[in-house]
Amino acid sequence: MPDIDALFILNSDDQLIFEHRWRRRVTFETTNALYSSAKDQLDSTGPVITASDGSLLYHVTHAPASSTHDNIVFLLATSSEAPPLVALEFLHRIILVLQDYFGKVTSSTIEGNYDVICNLMYEMMDNGEPLLTEPNGLRDAVEPPSIMSKLLASTGINASSLSAATNPSMSTIPWRRSKVSYNNNEIYVDVIEKIRAITDAHGRLTHATAQGAFRVKCQISGVPDLLMNLSNPLDLPSVHPSIRLDHLQSNPRALSFIPPDGEFELATYETDLSGGRIWPLHAEVRKRRNSPEWELAVSANRMPARNSSAASPLTVDDISVEITLPSPASNIRASKGEPETSPTKLTWSIGKLAQSQSAVLKATFSGEGARRPTEVRLMWSMTGWAASGMRVEGIKITKNHNEGGGISGGSMNGRGGLGAAAVEGKLFKGVKYATQAVDWLIRC
Repeated sequence: MPDIDALFILNSDDQLIFEHRWRRRVTFETTNALYSSAKDQLDSTGPVITASDGSLLYHVTHAPASSTHDNIVFLLATSSEAPPLVALEFLHRIILVLQDYFGKVTSSTIEGNYDVICNLMYEMMDNGEPLLTEPNGLRDAVEPPSIMSKLLASTGINASSLSAATNPSMSTIPWRRSKVSYNNNEIYVDVIEKIRAITDAHGRLTHATAQGAFRVKCQISGVPDLLMNLSNPLDLPSVHPSIRLDHLQSNPRALSFIPPDGEFELATYETDLSGGRIWPLHAEVRKRRNSPEWELAVSANRMPARNSSAASPLTVDDISVEITLPSPASNIRASKGEPETSPTKLTWSIGKLAQSQSAVLKATFSGEGARRPTEVRLMWSMTGWAASGMRVEGIKITKNHNEGGGISGGSMNGRGGLGAAAVEGKLFKGVKYATQAVDWLIRC
């Protein structure tokens, strides 16, 4: 097991803005040595840094989506070797928790909520061992910042410690907070798939995979037991701790779980898409022997309705093309969109294509020793369609447990009883599908 000693957070100017120590092994001199070592190596090393005294630093850089300059560096210090995946996953968990509490994670957010973050660190780790890392469970122990908590902090009262001390009914389920109540029971699921593929010079698909994720927003009162039925079994799954593994093994097309409250990622999977199928977009390179002319045609195919959740015809969005230029191109023209060129790359932003629409890019590669492009990278997205054919066939509440009685008989891992009596509840459901081709390589 890891022996993690301390956490340091640096702003974009490499200044220390937060420090928390779980163990006393990291002295002040070691802290300075680790900090100096990190400043010199962050841009050139991997995620693990070895200090001069043998201590280790695991680091992750977080860049807020709305800022290009306020990068935050999270450093986890150990005085002895720890499993790298455990340490790095814990750093990502810290970032996830801070996002859940504060929305955006910036240097001003960290400095303005120092007391709340300190309390979170005490709850998330115990003497160097990761303890409670689920945002739902942490909200029972550490109250999120509010106007009242800021007023109390200004008088020297720690509102987070006060709320934890006066909360005798903390949830027995680590990933779900206690006393959840809504006027309406609602659950929304986004099935998002990211495609990576390679097409050879003859137009044949040689490799294609889809990495999918179920992203859920759950607003259901009490402690609901949900059953989600899927059209396909999960390939190479990675699941949230709430999913009962025994049930998944016996019924690979159904997910049984007690959900966290709010937004979370229920499961991920990876599917091979190399078999024959119709793709939303087709790209073809046209070139003539002994001719300087080069042409790329991109067209949107008509999609079968059985893979779609959309009532209207689907469109392909955010289409862009990147072409590596071995030689300078001239006489560049496009039937749609505006191509942009640099000495080594041509970027063509097409935008949107409806079914059966197409766009053509033409260029000339002439002159002594001129070479035409050998590969094209294609990116696009489509809503209302999942490349693997994955669909959510249904979601229902099978039981709603008595929160006071808790969960008995080991039901969270699929063995034993299911606790209190079942209560059927009405549930409003919404499911959306989206596919993103993040890296489609076409060889010319």
